[in-house]
Amino acid sequence: MGALAREAAMSRTAFATHFAAVLGVSPIGYLFRWRMALARQALATPDEPIAAMARRLGYGSASAFSTAFSRSCGDAPANYRRTMLLKEAGPVGIAASAAPPGIEERGTGTPPG
Repeated sequence: MGALAREAAMSRTAFATHFAAVLGVSPIGYLFRWRMALARQALATPDEPIAAMARRLGYGSASAFSTAFSRSCGDAPANYRRTMLLKEAGPVGIAASAAPPGIEERGTGTPPG
């Protein structure tokens, strides 16, 4: 090991202490938050199965991912995905501006025709 490498070496404890002092969170806490942000983003689309997402995010199983996600977000990944997709779809039914012909628009006070 060269002189420069020896001077630049830092123990894991010193790194963790410095990291926490600068960012206000431990390295593992930062990694956890980052993984959960990626998970929330991925769960907003129906494309990727949760088990594949768990592996991609570094979890050994869908169960381990589900436990971590539930602890972080307060809801299971499948429920979170369902909620996000329903919010994106919007309300079910006919929009007020798309009332069928012959039906009075709300707030106009006068019937059509």
